[in-house]
Amino acid sequence: MAFGARQSVYCSCVCPFGTNAELRDGAMAANSSFPSTAQASPTQLCWRSMPAAANLFPPAVRIAACRDAMARGGANAEIRQTLLAALLDVERFEEAADLVRQEQSPPGRDPEWDIRAIRALRAVGRSAEALAVADGARDCGAEHPSLAYERVMALMELGRDRDAGDHILDFLKRPGARVLNPRMSALLVRLRGADFMLDTLNEYPARFSPADREHNRICCLLSLGRDAEADSLMAVDRLLARVDMAPALDTDVTTFNADLASEIRALPSLVNNPRYRSTRQGLQTRFIWDGKNKHIHALLRHIKCAVEAYAADAVRREIPYLNAPSPVYLQPWAVSLARGGHQKPHIHPSGWISGCYYVTTPDVDAAAGALCIPTAPPKVTSVPWQPHTIVPKAGQLMLFPSYFWHHTKPHGSDEERICIAFDVKPAR
Repeated sequence: MAFGARQSVYCSCVCPFGTNAELRDGAMAANSSFPSTAQASPTQLCWRSMPAAANLFPPAVRIAACRDAMARGGANAEIRQTLLAALLDVERFEEAADLVRQEQSPPGRDPEWDIRAIRALRAVGRSAEALAVADGARDCGAEHPSLAYERVMALMELGRDRDAGDHILDFLKRPGARVLNPRMSALLVRLRGADFMLDTLNEYPARFSPADREHNRICCLLSLGRDAEADSLMAVDRLLARVDMAPALDTDVTTFNADLASEIRALPSLVNNPRYRSTRQGLQTRFIWDGKNKHIHALLRHIKCAVEAYAADAVRREIPYLNAPSPVYLQPWAVSLARGGHQKPHIHPSGWISGCYYVTTPDVDAAAGALCIPTAPPKVTSVPWQPHTIVPKAGQLMLFPSYFWHHTKPHGSDEERICIAFDVKPAR
């Protein structure tokens, strides 16, 4: 195995492509297994949990409670704020924008409300109104990093790229500012060029998420003809890895996956073709916070163990990107693809490490349902690394840096192709 002395404790299962994993006919051969449930005890990284409110008060519960209170005449500022936040959580943007429209108070009195109001208005294409709210709050002296961030997004959506670019440069120098999102990073490259962006990434690394920082660095190097440097950052044969799961919860893998699939099908947040996601012709959940589903909970513990072993091995191989941010948290979601379902090309720009556990893989082969990774970034015609076509199987986990571009080929079966995907993110 590729791992060292702590391997038996955390995960004896991660096989990088360049070591003891083997490619046959575009698929990766399996020769390893997950640790047993008793071994699954992630302690290497500093793991944080998500906010308790997400577990105790799901958005649907909050929305119903707020609507009920408002119907009884209790529409105070706190209830409206809670309702707006919940509507945004479940992407009910039209309702959120209607709630904003009903608000009589001028901008500047409550920055949190203003921020959410801007997001709601932007989501329904009312960027000019969103900018007016941001400007009104600013004119009233409201100071909040997210207000400035949302103002830049509205400027970009209105085509005012120069103004937005100037504000982004101000962000970089402002203590406590949020990290730039990928659209802001792309605008900087477009306005200032690849050399400027490389200097900016070196001078202000904390202003970019780990994956977006590395993605921009690689794209800039490619655009400057520095292919060898870009290829060294990809390190595909060392950073693309897979894990096979051994029996968990005192049952075999087939039974475990069947029970896991049942828990996923029952998740209330499954949405068809969700907005702003890469899933097409399939269902996807919001992020899974609930620990009441024992099979999902057991799987997530195993995923943490695999991530720890994967990161530790990469550090031993002197791959600086996988020096762990601290602390981190796991953000998982479930996907169920119908016939023809697939994932559009994408990366996970706010992540550090990403992956996918395959629950069911009916009739998946190199032509249908396969994972293509790492592919060329958009508008890049050739890359120095070799993309792989991977035929996953049920019980297998893929791990890779969040900056690897990837997509899946359309699924060809009448049965569902179910997986749990995830990001490991810095907890800021």
